[in-house]
Amino acid sequence: MSGKLRPGVVRDAILDSLRGSRVLTIDEIHAAVEKRIGAGVARSSVRSYLSLNTPTTFERLDRGAYKLAQK
Repeated sequence: MSGKLRPGVVRDAILDSLRGSRVLTIDEIHAAVEKRIGAGVARSSVRSYLSLNTPTTFERLDRGAYKLAQK
């Protein structure tokens, strides 16, 4: 596998990890993303995506704890 992932792969893995009203820490989300993708992912990529999409897509419940936002 090359070092570059297809656009949206990390996003989709983050969304999948939080489905079902789950609350996860950034570390748990990062581990789930790497497991789903089957490759290493920069923790900063996960953290950045969560930060940039809060509160529209994600709800920050505590420092480093997120769930999908209610729509």
